Amino acid sequence: MSVCEKNNVVQHQLQQAAAVAAAAAAVQQQQQQQQQQVQPPQIVPQPHLTPQQQQQSTQSIADYLAQLLKDRKQLAAFPNVFTHVERLLEEEIARVRASLFQINGVKKEPLTLPEPEGAVVTMNEKVYVPVREHPDFNFVGRILGPRGMTAKQLEQETGCKIMVRGKGSMRDKKKEDANRGKPNWEHLSDDLHVLITVEDTENRAKVKLAQAVAEVQKLLVPCAMRTGVVWLLQQIIVC
Repeated sequence: MSVCEKNNVVQHQLQQAAAVAAAAAAVQQQQQQQQQQVQPPQIVPQPHLTPQQQQQSTQSIADYLAQLLKDRKQLAAFPNVFTHVERLLEEEIARVRASLFQINGVKKEPLTLPEPEGAVVTMNEKVYVPVREHPDFNFVGRILGPRGMTAKQLEQETGCKIMVRGKGSMRDKKKEDANRGKPNWEHLSDDLHVLITVEDTENRAKVKLAQAVAEVQKLLVPCAMRTGVVWLLQQIIVC
């Protein structure tokens, strides 16, 4: 190889190295910009804010939560490597989620129950979903929430079991049609509904059931779907 050819090879390698360095710098700059755009917001009650300012504050916190969830997804590519980072990230995600409800004035106090009287009974109630009035609305997704988050939260708050039953309750429509009419699948012949079940003494079960029914009914009002913290949380892809 001649000196000229060697110089050309070296120059080409230097150009490639410069291109790689420039690309790495661009990625780093983009990450820094994203971090600057989504800074941890101030998560404290702010009753003096107007409704519009409150909504903007909520959106800012929701954006921060979305970034945390994205970070968790990226961190999952390195399992058991950054143990302390994983723990801190999970703690921050839990804190921000809880604060979202508190800052918007929807923090629920623990359900007050009377002293148990009598034997334990099982009670249930159906809350029918207004699919005829709103045929295009995804009520099942609204009730369950991302990864079942909304339903699980209601179960924790009320002590009741929350299940979506009836026509349209299954994701696999072919399986639903195939099972309709079979034993243990009788509910598929009924209209779409939320089945709420509770086990406790009768006096306590009534309180739990009434609370669960009231909370489920709030989820079935389409005009209120696109406002509030619950809707914002459901727009975030929970990984």
